[in-house]
Amino acid sequence: MKSETIPSYQVLKQQLDNTDQAAGLYFDQNVKFGSIKTDLVRTPVKIDQMSPYLTDAIVATEDEDFYQHSGVVPKALLRAVISEVTGFGSQTGGSTLTQQLIKMQVLTSQVTFKRKATEVLLALRVDKYFTKKEILQDYLNVATLGRNNKGQNIAGVQEAALGLFGKNAKDLSLAEAAFIAGLPQSPSVYTPYDQDGTLKDPEYLKYGLDRKDTVLFRMYRDHRITNAEYKAAKKVDLTSEFQAKTEPESTSKRYGYVYNLLESQATDIMTKQLAKEANISTQKLNSDNTLYQQYQTQATELLSTKGYQIHSTINKDIYDSMQNIVKEQSSTFGYTYTDTETDAVTGLQQQVSSPVQNGSVLLDNQTGKIISFVGGRDFSLKQTNYMLTKRSPGSTIKPLLVYGPAIDQKLIGSKTMLADFKTNFKTYAPTDYGGTIQNKFIPADTALANRSIFRPLTCTMNFVKQVIHLNI
Repeated sequence: MKSETIPSYQVLKQQLDNTDQAAGLYFDQNVKFGSIKTDLVRTPVKIDQMSPYLTDAIVATEDEDFYQHSGVVPKALLRAVISEVTGFGSQTGGSTLTQQLIKMQVLTSQVTFKRKATEVLLALRVDKYFTKKEILQDYLNVATLGRNNKGQNIAGVQEAALGLFGKNAKDLSLAEAAFIAGLPQSPSVYTPYDQDGTLKDPEYLKYGLDRKDTVLFRMYRDHRITNAEYKAAKKVDLTSEFQAKTEPESTSKRYGYVYNLLESQATDIMTKQLAKEANISTQKLNSDNTLYQQYQTQATELLSTKGYQIHSTINKDIYDSMQNIVKEQSSTFGYTYTDTETDAVTGLQQQVSSPVQNGSVLLDNQTGKIISFVGGRDFSLKQTNYMLTKRSPGSTIKPLLVYGPAIDQKLIGSKTMLADFKTNFKTYAPTDYGGTIQNKFIPADTALANRSIFRPLTCTMNFVKQVIHLNI
């Protein structure tokens, strides 16, 4: 570990206090416009705004020697190492609350001896820099605690108190505090709610309620509550106190096209970086879909929990101006087509409008960086980024590859009469737009305007060859 950088007080404080865990998204010049979407909800509060029952319960349950040790417990650590080496004994890892905080806020979930050694040394440093009250406050604000009655993942005791019991953390009763303090060991098992916010069946609720009784016993054993308080809290029926299911507030993505672009690219970069750290080549990663999914899942978790910053080269003012122009001029883009399709949910036929879309990009030719772009006309209706879609250029290629070079090489003029008759290039028999053939000679400018095939051009392929030869 001698090569590891020793973190300063300010660096550690920023990392431990950081409750804005989702990666921030930025335009050019450090202009933030949002964060990576996550269903992890947390609201930090000061430890003085937490029930004393709660702080006592978490210490008695997770780290009974919290106020005595210096960040680690050597005996527990040695026991964990022996267990790891031999494969026998407890798999708890011997982690103190301080170590757990380091694991959540500073390190990754990667399981290696080096990461564990780093965790131990950082825990010793954190205990030296910060008071027990500060450490406990940070832990209680970031610990993952299952789901709330909206089905959202929650972290921190304030959101747990609100989402489970409909009250602030400072107002929790002994039984309620004990239930929440029991959640960190296995949030997905002990949480009272399913993914949609529905209260679990009694047979599954039982696990969390039994865990609550275990927490109460440890508080009693640690002389933090009396025998009478212990017995009274055990009798409390928390099932009736859990909040009924509600729907989460609807949210919309601002700058949706930029959001999707940055999220996608950041996830891909992080995925490849994680694989590289595991000595997996990019070629192997891209050829093995299962392997890619594995590291992509890790990347998504890190971007949602570690407070990264994702910076782009996109200029906000220019981007806004380009979107405004598209909005103002969209009526001039062309005809809006209407089609009938089957609704995937109801199975009923419905009419769908397909307006002409726009995808464009403004690049810095010196560096290649994207200064701004247009992804489409309305992100809320269709989230396809037309700047990135791969499709046939269709008739738009004609002025670039055929008409333009032909005029440039003085092979035709704007009024040169071109034969619009049936033509067959071996297996390919082109037609005009709309599947028609006019069977007459028409001027070049009319042919281009009406999207007619620049056909007999028995010389069409010769034009292409000239374009390639001249590097046009």
